[in-house]
Amino acid sequence: MSKRRLFTSSNPCRGRSAAMEWAAERSSGLPHSVLYIAPPEVRQETLANQWARHGSRLALQPTRFDEIVDILYEGDTQEGPSTYASQAERQWVIETALSEITDDDHPLYCGDDPAVGLVQQTENVLSLLEFAGLGSAGAVQTRLE
Repeated sequence: MSKRRLFTSSNPCRGRSAAMEWAAERSSGLPHSVLYIAPPEVRQETLANQWARHGSRLALQPTRFDEIVDILYEGDTQEGPSTYASQAERQWVIETALSEITDDDHPLYCGDDPAVGLVQQTENVLSLLEFAGLGSAGAVQTRLE
């Protein structure tokens, strides 16, 4: 059974120290056995250094309130954590996919080096399909029928 407690203090350092001491006394020491919800202005390194006086660094799982909200939202709406690719990663994936098309009759065939315009147009179409909720080839085919 987990135990929860809210600590407040006019001095943030003393408040954190009291909270960490309380948590360390009750912690199993297992990795991520202590969840510490920190305000955005507190650096992770500050928390880790302060926690080191009380317990194992592995036991502490520092997070922010917005991260908890994101995890809960993703779990509720997407059945698990979502993964986002950066713009550069997304373009690289599209370029690779286009360059692997070997059929000369395929409308997207471009040889080994797809043109920038083709990559951008393909990315735009994929974004529109994702926005429409069509995340698989089967979903697109069903929608077109």
